[in-house]
Parts: sequence; C-alpha cells; structure tokens
Amino acid sequence: VNNLSINGIGGVILGSNTAVSGTLNLTLGTLTGGSNLSMQSTSAIFRSEGNMSGIPQGAGIYNITYTGNNKTSGTELSGAGLNNVTINLTAGQTLTLGQSRALSGTLALNTGTLAIGANTLTFSGNSPSNIAI
Repeated sequence: VNNLSINGIGGVILGSNTAVSGTLNLTLGTLTGGSNLSMQSTSAIFRSEGNMSGIPQGAGIYNITYTGNNKTSGTELSGAGLNNVTINLTAGQTLTLGQSRALSGTLALNTGTLAIGANTLTFSGNSPSNIAI
C-alpha cells in the first residue's frame, strides 16, 4: 500500500503481509502488525496519538516524526531500516525513550523534550553532527 492511516479507538490488526511505501499515520488507536508490517525505502511513520505493536520488518529505509502530546516511543523505533527521527511535539510535551535504541540518521528536536532516562541512544559513528536542535 502507498499510505496507511490508523485513526480509530479499536485499532487495526494486520492479518497478512503489508508493505507501506508512502506514509503510515498513527493518529488514534493501535496498529497490531506482528511480523506483517514492512516499511519500504523512503517511507515514513507519523505518530501523533496512535501507537503500534510489532517490529517493522525488512531493511527499507524509513523516517519517523512524532507530533502531539506526551508519549513513550514504541516498536516503531525497532526496525532495521530506521533512519531519521523528528520530534515535533506540542510545546511543553515529552517523548520518553521506551528502550535503548541506535539511530543511523539524524535526530531533529524541533519542539518538545526527549527524555532518555536509564536508556541509551546511540548514533552511528558517534558523531554529534547527527543531532539537530
């Protein structure tokens, strides 16, 4: 599929393999992907008030943008193809890192706060140029 939007309290369960080539919008409710979700190269996840379970499969390069209110990162940060992460939360809101993660692309902290807590956030090459604040 090109674009997939989850916007309902009941959420969606993927019963078969689904490859997203455009945008996955997690607006409201839970996308239960199990091992049936893959993100294709140049795809993106936009997470506002929705969430997901299951790790994106495959090595397609994808980016994530967080918007809205306080939230804890989930399995959307677990895929092998994870590249850039953008935090565009409502002013005064916090994204809490749910577990330790490695990031090969750029972390852009535009609005809001990133709380790492006892977790670690590792950047490829340990280069501070990967962080845009």
